[in-house]
Amino acid sequence: MPLKNIFIHIFSFIKEDFNWKTYSFSTFLMVLALYLNYFSALKGNFFSFEEKYSDQFGYTNSLYFFYFIFYTIPYIILLFYKLLVEKSTHLLNSSFWLKFAFIFIVLSFDGGFYIPENLLKNYSFSEQYVLSSFIYGGHSFFCSSLLICIYYFLFETEKNPFIYGFTKRNINILPYLILLAIISPFIYYASTTTDFLDQYPSLSTSFIGETHFLPKKVIIGLYEIIYLLDFINLELMMRGILVVGMTKLLGRHAILPVTIVYMMLHFERPILEAIGSVFGGYALSILALRTKSILGGCMVHIGIAALMEIFAFFQIYMMGK
Repeated sequence: MPLKNIFIHIFSFIKEDFNWKTYSFSTFLMVLALYLNYFSALKGNFFSFEEKYSDQFGYTNSLYFFYFIFYTIPYIILLFYKLLVEKSTHLLNSSFWLKFAFIFIVLSFDGGFYIPENLLKNYSFSEQYVLSSFIYGGHSFFCSSLLICIYYFLFETEKNPFIYGFTKRNINILPYLILLAIISPFIYYASTTTDFLDQYPSLSTSFIGETHFLPKKVIIGLYEIIYLLDFINLELMMRGILVVGMTKLLGRHAILPVTIVYMMLHFERPILEAIGSVFGGYALSILALRTKSILGGCMVHIGIAALMEIFAFFQIYMMGK
């Protein structure tokens, strides 16, 4: 698939899917959510349950419920509105609700996971930071991916010959690498901003002091591997189940609802990253729908995340920021 075919896929989908009512409503919902999160009197990551609600609920299982509501409401509102306005014949049958419930429970389980306070109390602050970073990162990838694989082999093997688009069929890697090269200067520019360096690198090296475990460079290297692997897990959820896995149930109508959820997953990041996730997530979802593969999206996603980490380290250690 040459590079031009990627743009052909995207523009042909927009031509097919565009409806001024549904796209206007989608834009309104996303702009409203961005405003509340970043600019309103509620700013300070209003939607950040970790920061706003974890203390209130004392790191309890109540967080799972709030994450579930947080992700499902915009998805359902936008999906129902789109199907209603466009008078779609797609029916939300039992297969849809089973898959919908499963993936949003997994998302909630991932987001609401917490480490009990007493678990690491006997370690130093530096050791607590390192261990908790590995536990959170490992939990997100290994547990979520394991649950997805179990669900697939129980319910989906006959409907989807590959694990929700985890196949190299219909995929040419070169165009995705070219896209990554085009995006990289913009990532570098973002890395020069204060907001970016407040978030990246994802593992704060200043908190890694003397530990009884491994040398600092080894800790950083292992963490980065776990951190980047988690983007495969994210693609498997966003583009795998919610796009490729929903193709027979929703067709093209799966794209916009996934886009707003994907944006909200970035609400603890700088606003430019959240806005960029709208366009990037929308494009990757279209390509997953058209090619029935998420490998290209995995490559782009991991590549962007890796560049963010590399540029952040460059700014800190080479530019002295």
